[in-house]
Formats: sequence, C-alpha cells, structure tokens
Amino acid sequence: MEKRLMERDAVEVEIDVDSIAKLLESQQGEKRPSRDELTKQIRAFALKAGADRVGFALYESMDEAPEGRHPRDILPTGKSMVVIVKRYLEATVDSAPSFYSALQYTQLNTYIERMAFDISCFIEDQGYRAMPVPATQYGMRVTSYMDFVGVMSQRHAAIAAGLGTWGLNDLLITPDFGPRVRIITILTDAELTPSPKLDRDPCIGCNLCVKYCPAHAISADRSIGIDKGKCMLCLMETKRKTGGEGTCGICQKVCPVARDSAHLREVLANHVSLV
Repeated sequence: MEKRLMERDAVEVEIDVDSIAKLLESQQGEKRPSRDELTKQIRAFALKAGADRVGFALYESMDEAPEGRHPRDILPTGKSMVVIVKRYLEATVDSAPSFYSALQYTQLNTYIERMAFDISCFIEDQGYRAMPVPATQYGMRVTSYMDFVGVMSQRHAAIAAGLGTWGLNDLLITPDFGPRVRIITILTDAELTPSPKLDRDPCIGCNLCVKYCPAHAISADRSIGIDKGKCMLCLMETKRKTGGEGTCGICQKVCPVARDSAHLREVLANHVSLV
C-alpha cells in the first residue's frame, strides 16, 4: 500500500508541475513587452542608473571567443548581451599613475557592479533571466604569472554592441570618452535588438600610447598587440611606488580621442613616469 501511495503522489506532483508551468507561461506572455520595446526600456533604465553609454549584442557576435570564455559558458540559456560603459573622471586620469587613479579604478568597478545588478533585477522583473559578468578586477583568470584574462572579454562584447573599436593599447576606444572607461556586461535570455556596430574608428593612429608606454609594451603594429608580460611587470612596479592597486593608466591618459587639444598638450608637458 505504501508503494501505491508513493506512485500516486508522484503522478499528482507531476500533474501539478505541468499545470504550474502552463500558468507561469501564460502570465509571462501577458506581461512581456516586445523585443524592441524591452530593449528601449533596458536602455532607459541603465542610463537612469548611471550608465554613460549602453549597447546591445547577440550571443552569436561572440562565436569566435576563446574556448571557455563565450557568454554561453556563463549563462548557457542566454541570447543577448547588454553592455555598459562608465567614464573615468578626467582630472583623476590626468594624475595617472597615482594612488588616486588606482583608487578610481576600484571605485568604478564597484559602481558598475552595483549598476549591473540593478539592471539585471529590472530584466528579471520583466520575466527574463539575467546575469552580470564580473568586472575585470573581480573576474580575472590568471593563466600564468605573465598572462591574465577575464572570464569573458568585456571589450569584445562592447565592440559587438557598437560602443567602440580596438585601440593600439589593446583597450576599447570610444568616440565620446576615448579609452577612459570601464565596461560591464549583462547576459540575458531575453531576445534584444542588437545595436549597429560603430561605422568609424575613433583611434587616429597618433602612436602617443606607443611613445609614452613606460614598459614599451605597445606596438604600432596592430597585428602584434601588447606584450602582457611587460605590462604586468610595469603594473607591479607602479603599485609599489603609488601604494594603490596595480594600475598604470598612462595609455588612457595620453590618448587624444575625445580630449581637448590644449588640455592634452598640458598633460603631456607635465607627465612624469614613475617607471
């Protein structure tokens, strides 16, 4: 008799689960906005939450990502990415490398993490799943002493979302803030309308980042990229001398994109390298 009761209970639970699932689906269908409308709502919410720029891209735009670093490795059921950029304060960038520029790096990471959580909650309120990708400071995988990568490339996501292009310094170059931004990405199973890719390259090829890099880690040849080993050694030395996080920021500081020319001349004239 006990066995028959257990079997009956199991059948009853299964029926109840199906009924609940159908009920939830009908409720979600009633409250979910259209694809374009949801995209507009998320953009508006993100800007109100403090984002400077917002872009959208589909998972397929990251299909050439290295193994283990695709958005699907983080949120397998996801379809879209919401990418946010937040600018650095110009005066703090001008002080780089310094304790203050290093401190702003950590402050901004904390800020965008909270922003991404709030945006993810908003997406969930619309009936979808959402998961922020940790900012670089928190989402790093150190593959060796001289190599370090994020759990997913925020820069690739930002480029796919139309927020910028690659710079010689291996950073995202945005039209409005140059490379002086932090990036965070939110993955979601909502189907969102992708943003058009940037139709021009903000990088003007001036090679100032190549010239002023204290580690000589940046090449004028885009196909070479940066030497991460040299960059890491420089970051460690800068950290020792400034007492802050291991950040440098010189290639952001000297980049002329979205900078006032007279102010940039002053910055370059007063720049002192610590390494």
